[in-house]
Formats: sequence, structure tokens, C-alpha cells
Amino acid sequence: MGTRVMALSAETIALSAETIALSVETMALSVKTMALSVKTIALSVKTMALSVKTMALSVKTMALSAETMSLQVKKLVSTL
Repeated sequence: MGTRVMALSAETIALSAETIALSVETMALSVKTMALSVKTIALSVKTMALSVKTMALSVKTMALSAETMSLQVKKLVSTL
């Protein structure tokens, strides 16, 4: 009976050690996941900033196109 109790205790200790090891591994993965989340958020912010710059350039391009058309119309009118 005493041997069985000792064997079960040893098995319990081994399982506890394995549980602790898995908990440490899980925490390490959680830290890596959080770091990746932070990187993802940073990339999203950069992407949004680039989108805003792209829209601003599009607006400038449209303004230049309108100015070009206006000059062409003026030139055409002056030749008439």
C-alpha cells in the first residue's frame, strides 16, 4: 500500500512539473502574441497614414488636372 502511494505521489509530482512547464510555455506564447499585436497595430497606423497621404496626393492631382483643363479652355478661347 505504501509503495502505491509513493508511486502515485511521484506521478503527481511529475504531472505538476509538466503542468508548470506548459504554463511557462503558454505565457511565453502569450507574450509573443502580444508583441505581434503591437506590431500589427503599428503597421495599421502606418498604413492609415499612407492612405491619408495618398488621398491628399489624389486631391492635389485632381486640382492640377482642373487647373490644366482651365488653362486649355482659356487658350482655346483666346485663339477664337
